[in-house]
Amino acid sequence: YYEVVLGDVHFFALDSDEHEPDGVSATSEQARWLQSRLAASRSAFNLVAMHHPPYSSGPHGNTNYMQWPYAEWGADVVLAGHDHCYERLHLDGIMYIVSGLGGASLYSFAEPTQGSVARYNESYGATLLEANSEELRSSFFNIEGKLAGAWLAQASKGNCNIVELQGTTGAAPAIERKKGFEAIISNFPNMKIVKTQSGDFTTDGGKKVMEAFINSTDNLKGI
Repeated sequence: YYEVVLGDVHFFALDSDEHEPDGVSATSEQARWLQSRLAASRSAFNLVAMHHPPYSSGPHGNTNYMQWPYAEWGADVVLAGHDHCYERLHLDGIMYIVSGLGGASLYSFAEPTQGSVARYNESYGATLLEANSEELRSSFFNIEGKLAGAWLAQASKGNCNIVELQGTTGAAPAIERKKGFEAIISNFPNMKIVKTQSGDFTTDGGKKVMEAFINSTDNLKGI
């Protein structure tokens, strides 16, 4: 277990494996370390992360021995994985997140556990945490084009023309990614797709399509 300050966030990583030499109970040496370090933190937000979720509606369920008084000690968010699903919970005035959709098999949900307010397990994705001195924002993006759309909207400040390279024409993943991408950019009137073409889902195919497009537009003039 360790701590690191990342911008306005003080990040505390715990070892939730029950074989941790310093213990995993709320009165263990590891827990006493967390309590003292949270008390000493001067960051805008304190985020505690571990593998096994204190609370989860996934098949592994709650990890009872990790149900420490995080809010009382000064934590703002508790982040975990283990169950291959996404869940957001509100308990004791703070947010708990289970984010386990990184790529292994998807899990089904059991009955919602206490505090559960949002659950998702339809496809893979990732949790994005953004913070400044006044706000810590958590967003979940599935892989079907939405993350790319959100990144582009942020990078371009919602104002750009887009050359879109798709995967294999007619393939379900390519169709779903396009839907997700367009769902995001539809919120930004100054983001426009000016060219769409298939790259056949290969690096070489994508390079050839883009090279041809650049040449046809006189090195992207007017794009």
